Amino acid sequence: MDDVKGRKLKVIDVYGAVIKYLKDHLLNLLKIKGMQVSNEDFHWVLTVPVVWDASAKMLMRKAAQKKADINGRLLSIVPESEAASLYCQLLPTDRINGSEDAKSALSYPGTKYMVIDLGGDTADFTVFERQADGALKVLHKESNDTLGGVNVNYLFYQLLIRIIGGPVYQHFVDEKKSDHLHLQRELETKKQTVTPNSTGKVTINVPVVIVKTYKDEMKEDIKEAIDGSPYTGKITWVGDKMRIEAQIFKNLFKPCTDKIVAHIKDLLKQPDIKGTNLFLMVGGFSESVMLQDAIMKELPMGKVIIPVETGLAVLKGAVMYGLRH
Repeated sequence: MDDVKGRKLKVIDVYGAVIKYLKDHLLNLLKIKGMQVSNEDFHWVLTVPVVWDASAKMLMRKAAQKKADINGRLLSIVPESEAASLYCQLLPTDRINGSEDAKSALSYPGTKYMVIDLGGDTADFTVFERQADGALKVLHKESNDTLGGVNVNYLFYQLLIRIIGGPVYQHFVDEKKSDHLHLQRELETKKQTVTPNSTGKVTINVPVVIVKTYKDEMKEDIKEAIDGSPYTGKITWVGDKMRIEAQIFKNLFKPCTDKIVAHIKDLLKQPDIKGTNLFLMVGGFSESVMLQDAIMKELPMGKVIIPVETGLAVLKGAVMYGLRH
């Protein structure tokens, strides 16, 4: 795979380095807390996209074994949607938003339900059918890399470019990696806190280096840039604080949420998916109230199930899976 500068590294080395870092971080943290543990004391679970085939899963297994020193006998690979589904089934009902009928129907034989796993880069859609023996049959699975939450970020960056210009923005992205990462994290937080009822202005903490870079390269103040943009009177920007009219920020969600809703409706027209009437929303982007509101308005009343901490549903479901195996 290529890094941001086009340099190549083997996929197994990249995955292996990430897995090893997470594993070592956990073991070191437990050691600091006085717990003497080793690799062999754990059953390790790695989650993978539902659309991954056997060879991709094997690559992940090899990365864990050869690069992260994890015993293959103590390792499970589980699809993300399956882990999230297990989490929703085992979670106490008071920890799930949705009607009691919908939550109890998850365990009924013949029930068809869709796990909508909305992350940053991708959106995964998996339809399960509950079998008489309690097992799950996968009726449909797909991953879409055009419907992730990064689309909201992209529109924010386009807004930024309309103010500071493409060259200044590109200089910031290329030369200030850590600051760019900080901005990405800030946007993730704001996406979860803004709601359809938000009014006034949304305050975003932006790296002050953007203002400095703009002033150095354009020889004018950021206020002058805003006054010369379509956002004059609607956005203020002082130092590291950008304040945007709430409606402008909420509008950043609409193209993405509209596409997600339309895609779900298209899926429900497929013969093997017809009859699906329960929808589990999980993944980091699913924590956005803007997204939840858009989906619940378009799908059958009371049929959308949203667990508490949707962003951790896959992680916690993986732990439950590991305890069962």
